Amino acid sequence: MGLDAAARQFRCRECGSSAHVALYPATRPYYPPMTATDFVAAIYFGSREAAKARKADSTAERAAQRLAEAYARRKAAKPKTTPRPPADLRLVWSKPDA
Repeated sequence: MGLDAAARQFRCRECGSSAHVALYPATRPYYPPMTATDFVAAIYFGSREAAKARKADSTAERAAQRLAEAYARRKAAKPKTTPRPPADLRLVWSKPDA
């Protein structure tokens, strides 16, 4: 069946006419044929990218773990004593010798 014959099978929802129906052939995107070299390159670079992602994830996990350990050590440490306020200070003022 051609596109013109198929268009006559469809009707407009508003007016019921088949004169204004437009049909277009469905097309798939063109992918050039993959050679053996392209296939091997895709596998190599895909695995390399995955390895980098795993390494980045493990680096982030180690950093988060170290931060958590440092926070736990600091929290468990004895709290520092606050300095005592100084004893009562007296202002000593003397008249300048004239």
